[in-house]
Amino acid sequence: SLGPDSVGAAETLGVKARVEAQANNLRDAAQHFAVAIESLRRKGVNHDVRLAELMKGYASVLASLHRQDEAKQIRTELNSLLPR
Repeated sequence: SLGPDSVGAAETLGVKARVEAQANNLRDAAQHFAVAIESLRRKGVNHDVRLAELMKGYASVLASLHRQDEAKQIRTELNSLLPR
């Protein structure tokens, strides 16, 4: 489906988050990564490279914001999603 809650919209928001992170606009990047990740999860996108890439970016931004506990939690969750 198309629209603000679609997988495509979540992917677009993830791209925006990456651009914001590269521009050092970390607070907005963190917010957009979180929304994009949650949107993909609501759509049932799990164990997917799209979700993994967003989670990696999100963890990196959280660490840059000195939110180490949250970054660690995301990385732990990411490791559980990746194939062994």
